[in-house]
Amino acid sequence: MKKLLFIMLICTAFSFKLKAADDLKVSNIIIENFQQSFPSVENVEWKISKDVVKASFNNNNEFVTAYYFFDGSYLGYSKPVALDKLPENAIRNFTKNYPFPLYNLTEVIEVTSPNGEINYYLSLLESKNGKRRILRVSEMGGVYSFND
Repeated sequence: MKKLLFIMLICTAFSFKLKAADDLKVSNIIIENFQQSFPSVENVEWKISKDVVKASFNNNNEFVTAYYFFDGSYLGYSKPVALDKLPENAIRNFTKNYPFPLYNLTEVIEVTSPNGEINYYLSLLESKNGKRRILRVSEMGGVYSFND
């Protein structure tokens, strides 16, 4: 279940379009939970899909997206980061196993779960076939591929 939630978060974080349902509105419980977690945030853009509600906003000059289930349960948040924010041993692992120019890094997203656990998700494009590869990097530096 945890892996499914992270995959769902990553898919939306990597700019896949969410199809909004016209008859759905952001519930008061989601808005209240959001305001408790991010009290000083303004100019929030809400998007609703069939599975989750996304709140996108700027927080301390960082673009952040928070995710909620319809019952108000907080799933966590994501934000784009630079490659150098990853643990050093993960960068070594990543560059050894997915060298440039065979793999082109297109995006790095940091995902923080409700319990504070941080994972990094890397989007790579394979040079020879254009196939997208998604990697998860743990705080400890482990590198895991979703495509293997």
